[in-house]
Amino acid sequence: MVSTNDLFLVLGILFFILSLPSLLNAWVEGRVPRFGALLSIGGMVLVGVAVSRQGYAADEIPQVFLRVMGRLLG
Repeated sequence: MVSTNDLFLVLGILFFILSLPSLLNAWVEGRVPRFGALLSIGGMVLVGVAVSRQGYAADEIPQVFLRVMGRLLG
């Protein structure tokens, strides 16, 4: 069963990864990276909450991704 902490961790990592193109684009164009900053801060908060509640190790992350994706697809 997928816990809320697993979902927070996966969403936080995905938000942070999705923020990188926006941050880089804003930096190249000399703009303020509002959307990218919002996504990255949100991702860091979600990961922080998940890690503080559950205490994930780095080697557990692939298994957490598989559990969450398996639950969503199946």
